[in-house]
Amino acid sequence: MGDWIKKHRVIVAILVAILSLLAVIVVPLIINESYKSNEGYITVWGGSDVLSYFGAVVGAGGTIILGIVAWKQNARLLKLEENTFLASNVGSALLTEVTVTKIDSISVNFENHEEQIVFTNKARKNTGLLVYDSVEITCKLEPFAQERHVALVNVKKVFLVGKHRDKTKQSILVANNSDEGYTRVAISKEFDRFKFTLIMSVEERRKFVESINDMHSVILMDVVLSLMTDKYVRTELKCRASLKNPDYDEKEGIYSHFKIAETEPPMCFWQGAEVMDKKKVLIKSVTEGTQDDR
Repeated sequence: MGDWIKKHRVIVAILVAILSLLAVIVVPLIINESYKSNEGYITVWGGSDVLSYFGAVVGAGGTIILGIVAWKQNARLLKLEENTFLASNVGSALLTEVTVTKIDSISVNFENHEEQIVFTNKARKNTGLLVYDSVEITCKLEPFAQERHVALVNVKKVFLVGKHRDKTKQSILVANNSDEGYTRVAISKEFDRFKFTLIMSVEERRKFVESINDMHSVILMDVVLSLMTDKYVRTELKCRASLKNPDYDEKEGIYSHFKIAETEPPMCFWQGAEVMDKKKVLIKSVTEGTQDDR
């Protein structure tokens, strides 16, 4: 019915105008003619009373219509205000650096970790079913606007490719997060940082570390993020980057710090935004002693 009215607005407007004209002109004439003689049904009220009642009804109808119009306008203004708020507080960022650390440790007690944790298909949370390994990955994000830093992050999915110059030493990892909790982001003047722990099988980690441990190695990374600003505006983004020119880490004993090249700028794909209820946002807490050295 609503769609039909939208398609035939002109016809509907004409019909409403005709009915309104009949109500205003014809009905009072009928009332007037009905009360010219006292024959037939005799009422306790007069024609003037009926006309006053009719006028009150018409006035009330007009008030209701104006109220509906005002409600519609108010709803539109609220929607416009919400869109403006979203546009002013939406989170956005580009992935510009990745650092791989803690290759000689293994993560345990996942429920006590503050950072995000993602699992490959070959790794499981129930460690009694499968022996697993882990690495920690630190990501650097550069916001589009310096005043719109990200306060919280949830890492939903990671696609990670390690490309060695020896093509026999390459690695592909796909990992997912089943935790809805958010991690606090470290904010500085020009960029933001966050960490996530990548849980994988022993063989997957061996291949991954081998694939990136060369000065000419490249990391290709797609990461789906749920970013939240301090105004609790949640933005879904997919960040994509090709990271090269790694720095050697003496402590880790590998090439671990990768950066974007000017010839291949990072990209992000916007996937939606909404205002969240602060009370429903789960923030992961800090617990020490969640890393055990191997």
